[in-house]
Amino acid sequence: MSYVPRELAMTLERALGVMPVVVLTGMRQVGKSTLLRNDAAFRSRSYLGLDDYATMGSLREDPDAILDTADELTIDEAQRIREIFQAVKRVVDKDRRPGRFLLSGSANPALLRGGLGEHGRAVRVPVRHASLQGGDPRQQRGGGGEARGEDVGHTPGYPPVLSARGAGHASGARRCIQGVRS
Repeated sequence: MSYVPRELAMTLERALGVMPVVVLTGMRQVGKSTLLRNDAAFRSRSYLGLDDYATMGSLREDPDAILDTADELTIDEAQRIREIFQAVKRVVDKDRRPGRFLLSGSANPALLRGGLGEHGRAVRVPVRHASLQGGDPRQQRGGGGEARGEDVGHTPGYPPVLSARGAGHASGARRCIQGVRS
């Protein structure tokens, strides 16, 4: 499956240009991990996925050793280690360079607890279905707008709920999208 660039990548790039910590939040299966692993804007960043138990164990054991040396680090599924937010706060308080950390996780308000959201350390960027709209706006102008349920069909590179095949799946995706909007 090929990756479809997301408009949200530009928002994240802008936020990383001014904030030391950017927190990408959203429901499960909306494409956060896919975006972070595959978008050209983030390929140069170091990536730690906390779905991997060994990575999670190393980070839990000695977060400061990993975070202190990080220049541009993406931590996917950051909500899996609550202590990570306090460790990121300590590191950012020593060095507030923009773009140091890009954290992602479920739409859990706890992602900004522990002082990250205070004093200009972090900004939260929520993922909604429309923000994952495909197409790179740097290359094509004029489309934009929200994705509508009737626009949902099979589109390679989208999460399963947004790339449903067949009328039954498409109507399920429409219901899901309409539920998110309301």
